[in-house]
Amino acid sequence: LHVKINSLTWFRNANLPQKEHIQFSLGQVVKHKLYGFRGVVAAWDAKPRMDVSNWDGLQGVENPNEKPFYHIYPDVNDCIEAFGGPRSFRYVCQDNLELSSSNENPLELKLDVDPEEWKWDGEKGNYIASAEMKFMYAEDLGEDETTLIATVRNLRKILTECLLEIRDGDNPDLFTMDDLFCHLQFGANNVEDAVVIQDLIKELWKESSNVDLRSRIDNGIADLLDGKHESALDTFSTIVTSDPLYGEAWNKKATVHYMMGEKDDSIKAAEEALKIDNRNFQALAGIGLIEMDSSHYDKAESAFRKCLAINPWLSTVSSRLSVCVSKKEKGSE
Repeated sequence: LHVKINSLTWFRNANLPQKEHIQFSLGQVVKHKLYGFRGVVAAWDAKPRMDVSNWDGLQGVENPNEKPFYHIYPDVNDCIEAFGGPRSFRYVCQDNLELSSSNENPLELKLDVDPEEWKWDGEKGNYIASAEMKFMYAEDLGEDETTLIATVRNLRKILTECLLEIRDGDNPDLFTMDDLFCHLQFGANNVEDAVVIQDLIKELWKESSNVDLRSRIDNGIADLLDGKHESALDTFSTIVTSDPLYGEAWNKKATVHYMMGEKDDSIKAAEEALKIDNRNFQALAGIGLIEMDSSHYDKAESAFRKCLAINPWLSTVSSRLSVCVSKKEKGSE
């Protein structure tokens, strides 16, 4: 629940400043100006997630990489007419879309759309997105909007306080980080159980009593996933300057340095994360990978063994450990 609420809140905060540039709402039925197919707006991006400058249909669009793009579920019959076959999804520039004028019946979609998430409104000729989707994309939630936003905010605050009490061991009535690590090492019966435990541990590391810093770390992770390494590094560097004890920020800073080829800085950042919690198996795995890349197999083996002693369920780390041991054996022949 906490992960879900954080995700919803992050998406809403990220999308809210972009709303003024968005012409079409979730659930509206739109029509492609060039290819003629209709479709329902399922989501949007303020800018495309990839380089679209050479895409067909965008030759007449000025600076398409700076324009909003929409995730469209297209009508099957329209796609057969336009493309010779059905399509389940289209990614379309805002400049190439217009509202469809007559929509008496719901579209025939290739995807199975959840009727609880996308309800057809025959009077308005469009779909009604769920409250969750509207919240994520900062759309009008009607008369309950103020109450809903306040409820989400309060839930997030309560859950954050609970997670911090678990991480810091402040509440004797709750389980502790020690309990989680013990269960990870000795109590998990299968990979699925282990993943649940390790994901909870990661969420606990990510948590902060500072709402602004907690939001910033999500922004940095989003930039990291989008390949915006300089921006991500700047974000994580700012966070650790504000809070030098924010271990997950150090860990993510280490990741960015590694992605940028800055191995020494990556190890230094990972070591800072380990100073805060010496059980940070992510930091140990990262150090092992860097040492392995540098052919320092003794150091890599040591880091990987420490990592697996804490979290024995990391198959990738186990595989890398085997490679290091094999390299060492061949080197000694």
